[in-house]
Amino acid sequence: MKLKKYLFAFLAVAGLAALAACSDDEGTEPGNDSSPVVTVYTYSAPDGYDPDITTFLRVVPNNQVKHIYVLTEPRDDKNSYVASNGEQAYIDRVVSEGKEYEGKSQDLIISDLVGYYTTTIVAVGANGARCSKESVFKGIEWVDGGQALVSENIAGLSGTVKVQRQSDTNIFRVVGLYSQLNPDLGSSSERFIFTFEGSGDSAVCTEFTTTNAPFFLVFLEDGGALYHGYYDASNFTDYCYVKMLPDDPNGLCVGVTCLKLDDNAGMLSPGGQIKFYTSDLVWFE
Repeated sequence: MKLKKYLFAFLAVAGLAALAACSDDEGTEPGNDSSPVVTVYTYSAPDGYDPDITTFLRVVPNNQVKHIYVLTEPRDDKNSYVASNGEQAYIDRVVSEGKEYEGKSQDLIISDLVGYYTTTIVAVGANGARCSKESVFKGIEWVDGGQALVSENIAGLSGTVKVQRQSDTNIFRVVGLYSQLNPDLGSSSERFIFTFEGSGDSAVCTEFTTTNAPFFLVFLEDGGALYHGYYDASNFTDYCYVKMLPDDPNGLCVGVTCLKLDDNAGMLSPGGQIKFYTSDLVWFE
């Protein structure tokens, strides 16, 4: 698949995760260090990009870097090349085939990545010295996951929703769960994600989250009050949890117990629940 590479400048904020440096000491004193050094930070995909298939990297060189070269390809392809030709030969390949940038900070957005991809960054100094880094990203492919009966008591809705599943594991998502049940409720782009261990009748849901966690369902008005579902298992363990309900009269389901948030009053109350039935899911075996 052809990669789409975008470069634009804006100030990144919190949540930086530095990848391994060429050396812990190199590049810490830009005025005195003669070695080219580059540090790579990872960010969440910006608005307008699908975070499941997009990696966002900030490349920060020291003042000894004259050029930066970047090459992204499937992880297995890189590993195979290195196994056959050696790491130094791969660095040569990045310089000859990769995209070239000036030796200054660069923000790189690389999209359309499905599966495991490795981005290799090579910094080259004026004296020809080189420093290389890599970042591995797993792009998620979503496939048909069947359908699920959903019953919930926050808006008092029930019905069948379409479900997607990650191609290589039993992680399911429902895009626009509430808007599928009632077009006037919720967001058509909000994602509800259920993570399972095992499959079929032996499956156990181990995690639940939503795009706007801990909130979900934003458009329900009831008696002049605006209600949200609120799921925060870290801070409200007694009220927010997932549990398999094998004895439910409609069949095996996941019970997501949550809180209700009254926006107008600024109050949380217990008693929210979503039931997600699993009999019609398409499992990864």
